[in-house]
Amino acid sequence: MVGDSRDDRSREISAWHHYGPAVYRIRQLFFAATTILLSVFLTFVCLTVSSFYPGTGSARPYGPAERSVEAIVEDCRRVGPVSDHGFGYWWVCDIAVSRLVGANAVVDRSIAVPEDVGQVITLREACYGENQTDCRYGEPTSAIWPVLMVVLRMLWRGFLVVALFMVLIYLMKSILGAPRSYALVDRLRGKHGNM
Repeated sequence: MVGDSRDDRSREISAWHHYGPAVYRIRQLFFAATTILLSVFLTFVCLTVSSFYPGTGSARPYGPAERSVEAIVEDCRRVGPVSDHGFGYWWVCDIAVSRLVGANAVVDRSIAVPEDVGQVITLREACYGENQTDCRYGEPTSAIWPVLMVVLRMLWRGFLVVALFMVLIYLMKSILGAPRSYALVDRLRGKHGNM
């Protein structure tokens, strides 16, 4: 990584001379690709963990209030083994909410299952937006679940920012090479080193 440490700089310049410009650049592209693949894999892990959360996602007092609603499960379909719910197989079901005349909604994360089709189930509802038209459905949960999910999302976003920065550094070093990368960093920082 292009940074302040003289040891890192020396190590990178030594690698540049040891491997030669072509192999050094290929290694940097490999590191960038590996970081991208790891980020994609961890995205699906994060989605899987999030799918185990059965609630609406509303964290009081910041999120909307939840209320109990009754819904009829109309149809279910299975998604997986890799989907926007992460790894594994999950049920996504169409429901008709009793308070929404003529309107259907979807409940995912296997909160409803095919055995519930035609049955009335009780769910929690949290509606977002100005007109409260973006409603999410789930099961009752303890107050700690939404907080844990918010922390997970914050950590995940932080990881993505770091991973993106690393990929950009690897790409810069693969395009410019080690000496020019450090020279560019020095120029941007206002230093005039000769590496």
